[in-house]
Amino acid sequence: IEANQAFFAMTGYDAGGLPYRWPQPWVPTAASDPQAWAVIEGAFKRSLDEGGGHFYLPMRHRDGRRVWIDCTSAAVTDSRDGRRMFVGTARDVTLERLSRQREATVARFAAALAPNRSTRALLSAAAEELVSIFEAIQLVAQWTPDPGQRMLLRWPEATADTELDAQVLVALGAAMERPAASVVSQPTTRGTLVLTASLGRPGAAAALAMEVGTSAEHDDLFR
Repeated sequence: IEANQAFFAMTGYDAGGLPYRWPQPWVPTAASDPQAWAVIEGAFKRSLDEGGGHFYLPMRHRDGRRVWIDCTSAAVTDSRDGRRMFVGTARDVTLERLSRQREATVARFAAALAPNRSTRALLSAAAEELVSIFEAIQLVAQWTPDPGQRMLLRWPEATADTELDAQVLVALGAAMERPAASVVSQPTTRGTLVLTASLGRPGAAAALAMEVGTSAEHDDLFR
């Protein structure tokens, strides 16, 4: 593979590692991100079959974050030895994609929340959307309708005697004391992340804690 400095800047790597063999280090593996791997593998096979193409590919920056690349490729023949090669261009469209994703998320939230009036109904609608967007493992929302009173909303729903996960509860309590609209990501001992968001003034209003996998896109939604 050969690439210019602009491409290496997008992925965080440099020419010092040439020649990079397939799969290159900026290509997510089937083990770390099976969905991204399926997209890239499909584009790779299509390029071989059709002699190139136009693709939107999820790459992995050297620092671990997701990078989306708008890529166009075409097959050419090396005049020196007749080998088949591919040339192409790549453009970083991560920010554009995240912007569209945020707009779509806001629109879905607005549609889901519009008919609701009570705090429980609002949080239930928000929880449903968040669980769908982040493919959450579990979500707990807490709010204080009156001083000293605590209300909890849990997903998936559980019986009253089922204990809440200690790590999630600790994160939720900390979120209740943070300024409004603050978001924090914390690792768990299970290899997952707990995303917490404060929705009101410290010690009051509402907060939520959501356990998710370790996809790089989770944090990107809040950038």
